[in-house]
Amino acid sequence: MSEKSEASDNLEITTPQGIEEEGKPKGMRMSKKSACDSCGKCCGMGGPVLQKEDMKLLMSGVLSQDSLYTLREGELVFIPGEQEPKEFFIEVIKVKEKNDTGECYFYDGSGVCRIYENRPVQCRDYQCWAPSECLTGIDSTRILRKDIFGGVPFLMDAIARHNEKCSYEKLGVSLARAAGGDEEGMEDVIDMLQYDSSLRELLKEKLGITAAADLVLGRPLIKTINIFGFHVVQEGEIYTIMPIETEQKETP
Repeated sequence: MSEKSEASDNLEITTPQGIEEEGKPKGMRMSKKSACDSCGKCCGMGGPVLQKEDMKLLMSGVLSQDSLYTLREGELVFIPGEQEPKEFFIEVIKVKEKNDTGECYFYDGSGVCRIYENRPVQCRDYQCWAPSECLTGIDSTRILRKDIFGGVPFLMDAIARHNEKCSYEKLGVSLARAAGGDEEGMEDVIDMLQYDSSLRELLKEKLGITAAADLVLGRPLIKTINIFGFHVVQEGEIYTIMPIETEQKETP
């Protein structure tokens, strides 16, 4: 039996147990990782981005709408290994992460994927020894909300209105104005928070959409605003917005 520890994403150091005839510990050998060994590391970094080929997993029920969410254009996200959030320039649909660990929704934490035999394309194609290739060409192969809800005019209209009213570009500008003492900037932020919240409530009342609202509208602004450095306390329709100290910023 061997003990293994990763020296980097690409390099693996293997230390055999036992001793040589001279009484010295057996030496280390180094090998370059070139195949999946089901370590679960990639599953611990979050859910995959869905591609058009994954529509069959939605149609068959392997993936439910409740297990997915949308990252909207302009949203700030933390990339594994990066210290600062990055702006996502395109809309993508992802498998949700567990709130407590950030692991993929379908990962059980012990190296087992609950849908391994029917896992999404990105999971099947991902090479942890060459991670830079994982998003290559995704702009043309990704699933969009219109691919899922294009036949439901009410939802497509709600998505369009929400994108226009609550864009992350507008949110960032309004937060910057509010931080500088501009009362109208603060009012604009509160308007966005109220609109986002009320539209989610409407989807729940009219269509029974609750958890799937994160797929239809993206993640709630009351949560994603944290990554901009602000915390929101909601009491009914009253919103109190406060800055978060740098060392206490939360990842949504």
